[in-house]
Amino acid sequence: MSGADGVTTMAPSTLGYWRIRGLAQPIRLLLQYVGEDYEEKLYDFGPEPSYDREIWYLHKHSLGLAFPNLPYYLDGDVKLTQSSAILRYIGRKYGLCGKTEQEKTRVDLIQAQATDFKMGYARLVYAESKEEFEDLKIGYLAVLPTKLEEFSEFLGDLPWFAGNEISIADFLMYEYLEEHLILQSECLDKYKNLAEFVKRFESLDRIQEYQKSKDFINWPINTPVAQHGTIADPEPPLPEPVTVTTTEDEGSVAQGEESKDRGPSTLQQATE
Repeated sequence: MSGADGVTTMAPSTLGYWRIRGLAQPIRLLLQYVGEDYEEKLYDFGPEPSYDREIWYLHKHSLGLAFPNLPYYLDGDVKLTQSSAILRYIGRKYGLCGKTEQEKTRVDLIQAQATDFKMGYARLVYAESKEEFEDLKIGYLAVLPTKLEEFSEFLGDLPWFAGNEISIADFLMYEYLEEHLILQSECLDKYKNLAEFVKRFESLDRIQEYQKSKDFINWPINTPVAQHGTIADPEPPLPEPVTVTTTEDEGSVAQGEESKDRGPSTLQQATE
């Protein structure tokens, strides 16, 4: 299939990651939105209590990756790791990194800011124990409104974070706001534009179709060693179908690692 800039993918691309939402979810959403023909290679953790990663270790050095890690993305001769690099590559391929310099700057800024947002969340959910998680959660939720206020002011009256057209920044922000809604369901109650952004994103035809499909990973968010959002926790309901009035042009695409005991460090678990 052809992207917005004329790039043609002759064979299905491949996205590899754990069978969780994690760092791959914004990439999955983006691939579904642009309609790319891709295959997903899902890796499972071993049984408790170790939750070993042997199935990944057996394959990681056989893929021709310069820096073997998860997630990875294979597209012909292009072999990438690092979730941010993958997202930018796909965004450039389909013209979703902003058109004007102002839009490109906003995309770059939000991508970096969203990554910091995710890292803070990861430090919380990958606490050493449930008790530590509950203690940290009190302080985290106390400062969360400050972070959400900044995102709300940045978005303003715009439909999307780069401006009037959707960009890769929106796929990050949607997923990370969703993670926080699962952490605290009322966290967006005071930020109408952020709540509307979430619904606007979920109203996109291809996103709705994906979230209703058998391929959609709704749960878990995090690996088994996390203290929240794991397979051991109750699964939240799927997003409800919504209809939101949006601009006619919603974007460039038409609508219709590692340790063998406990796992990687907190920051490694939040990155790749």
